[in-house]
Amino acid sequence: MSTTLRPPATVRAPACAARADLFQHPFLEEGGASTSEDRRRQRTMQREAGLVCAECTLMADCLYRAVVDCDIAGFVAGTTEAQRRAIRERLGIHVTAEDLSSLLGVRDRHHPINRDDVLKTRAAHPDESLRQLANRFGCSVSSIKRHLRGQVSSTPRVPPRPASPRPRLHDVLVAFREVLSDPRTHRRAA
Repeated sequence: MSTTLRPPATVRAPACAARADLFQHPFLEEGGASTSEDRRRQRTMQREAGLVCAECTLMADCLYRAVVDCDIAGFVAGTTEAQRRAIRERLGIHVTAEDLSSLLGVRDRHHPINRDDVLKTRAAHPDESLRQLANRFGCSVSSIKRHLRGQVSSTPRVPPRPASPRPRLHDVLVAFREVLSDPRTHRRAA
């Protein structure tokens, strides 16, 4: 029996990955420019980044994820943070900002361990041992076990917020075009 080896699937990298100098510049973050000269340079960089995004084959998927799935900082998918908020407003959706500190396992030693933080960190690092999780939180393995057992045995303390209906990609693209063509949104974004 003969088997044919296939080459690995090509992984498409986003266009912004090749332009870290531009996309990671502080001027592409909200509040990154303070003087009028900095704001002029910021607008120029935003236009340049927007052109890079427009040529990217992953732009539509990136925009959808940045608007619907997670609250991302900085310039993403041809939009500023303010523009993405305006798109969400038009679509009537809400996205909760992630607590990256808890996902990364960064803790302030003066705060008690929160069950939700343990669950989020476990979900973000499923291959870590209980000992590794305990080290992240600066606690004992038994504390981690107690919080993980609570996942099964307890009900949530706060009822979950009803999920916003997920818009179609077409709806996100229409709102994107509307927001980017609205001069008031451009002034707020700069």
